[in-house]
Amino acid sequence: MKNHLVVILIALNFFACTKNKFETVYKGYSIKGKHSRGIDVSSNSIVMSGAKGSFVTYSYLNSHFNDYDWVADMEDFRDVHINPDGSILLLNSGLKGEIWKISTTGKQKLVYTRRDLFLDGFAFKDSVGFAYGDPVNDSTFFILKTSNYGESWQQIPPSTLPLILEKEAGFAASGTGIQMPDEDVVFIATGVAKTARIFRSFDAGKSWDVVNTPMKSGDHYGIYSMSFKTVNEGFIVGGSYKDTSYNEKICFYTNDKGETWKNRSGGLPGYMSCIDSNVDLSLIVTTGRLGTYYSTNKGEKWKLLTNSPYYSCRVTENQIILGGRFGTFELINYKLKL
Repeated sequence: MKNHLVVILIALNFFACTKNKFETVYKGYSIKGKHSRGIDVSSNSIVMSGAKGSFVTYSYLNSHFNDYDWVADMEDFRDVHINPDGSILLLNSGLKGEIWKISTTGKQKLVYTRRDLFLDGFAFKDSVGFAYGDPVNDSTFFILKTSNYGESWQQIPPSTLPLILEKEAGFAASGTGIQMPDEDVVFIATGVAKTARIFRSFDAGKSWDVVNTPMKSGDHYGIYSMSFKTVNEGFIVGGSYKDTSYNEKICFYTNDKGETWKNRSGGLPGYMSCIDSNVDLSLIVTTGRLGTYYSTNKGEKWKLLTNSPYYSCRVTENQIILGGRFGTFELINYKLKL
């Protein structure tokens, strides 16, 4: 009898794991009334950043948001990063490019500022980080580097960067147009020009090249977001926020550092502003104005996760974090089938 019971329990457990499971454990607002775009996550918290210099921390210890904070006279914190020591870096996008550092005690420190610079996002690998912005009186992008966890920043010499195309620019939709899959590797996405491209460095910013992508570009079209968990494999998404229904060339996958691309747009309804995945790419999530979609086969097929529109997404090994318009926020636990 005991043997039969063991068999039954094993069978029940097997069937329980044959379907992907998604469970919303929190749905509401991070900062109600303020658009939230920047997302970063650590082992004990989530930090969301957004409009008017706002940012807020969600604690895993008590499962709720703390009272939100803000940095005065900021326009829009489109990106946020949590350092290993718990300090926070915030990147402002607008008429002035600024990066602020918030200590674990809440002390605010301005670590970079330039008034005529529009910053699009930043990315980090341990102590090394890169931030990028649209061209400023130069014929290429404005790129900054830090080697001390964002405490200080230096501009990459424009002479070392590839020239931009006419009208070429970046998008600050979710701060994920830049990726660092390794401390020596940086990818930066572009759009608006006749071709959407990726600027690449494989030696920590000393030298750069650029590759074309098949993403639709021009006007408000281009690459809005990337996700690279390794140097070789990654995704790009985009389209146009002014033509949200266009869906033919809005998502692509590469397994050779962007040298070649496979179209993964099929099944997506249109413009996507952010994409992310877990480490082994067994779950890809992309989101935008027309809903949030997921794939468990590297974008070959997409399924609807939620009709709710969001600006940004982040995927950990067991959770999906979504943030959007007027501070909407959703936290989804997931378990993939065996």
